[in-house]
Amino acid sequence: MNDKKENKKRERGLPTQMNLVIRIVAGVYLVYLACNIYSSLQEIQGMEKFIFLTAIVLFGAIGAAVVFFSLRSMTKGEYAGGAADTGEGEEESA
Repeated sequence: MNDKKENKKRERGLPTQMNLVIRIVAGVYLVYLACNIYSSLQEIQGMEKFIFLTAIVLFGAIGAAVVFFSLRSMTKGEYAGGAADTGEGEEESA
């Protein structure tokens, strides 16, 4: 059973470079949303302010983490065809 799980992990392989770019764009968008919510925070009062503050923290933290880890993977070459790709997940066709 463990062999099946390991084979599935190998079949998935590394993300493509375009996948990492899409993750970076999504992370930047989350940070942008957090900044927009923060700029309109003065108009909000009561319990809604607490909910919006929570959303700002979550959007900002998650967006920054996604951007950071995706950029780190891109610079290290941890994508299909990158410097860190060993080609172990590929099957040889003869």
